[in-house]
Amino acid sequence: MQWLANPWLLWGVGPLLASNIGFFVTAAVLELLLSTGAFDAALIHYKSSNKHRKQLLAATQQRIPFWKQVRGCTKYLVGPSNIVNAVVLSLLIQWAKPHTEAWLPNSLLTVLWQLLALAVVTDFGLYWGTACP
Repeated sequence: MQWLANPWLLWGVGPLLASNIGFFVTAAVLELLLSTGAFDAALIHYKSSNKHRKQLLAATQQRIPFWKQVRGCTKYLVGPSNIVNAVVLSLLIQWAKPHTEAWLPNSLLTVLWQLLALAVVTDFGLYWGTACP
């Protein structure tokens, strides 16, 4: 596992590749499925527009061609800002790793308790919103 032994690959290149592969594979599959026409009935229809979703997509692609959209996505996902993010993430993790020993839980019960606390704190706004009229 040479990949896992190198922090630059593990924390820098790895997340960058994962986000790109995740986005581009998903986008390619969805574009392929949409191009078959099998999902035309399931496309979103806006009540504010009299046009079918396919017509709205065609109008968007007239203003912004498909390959220009792909280049724009690539620029944001593989561009300089994400490369800098990968470098900073790798440096940050390498700095923080020795300091995490104090944070590690010492039992399974502690892990479960912290997970429950995380879920409650994370969704507190949701719970609060449903409790108040």
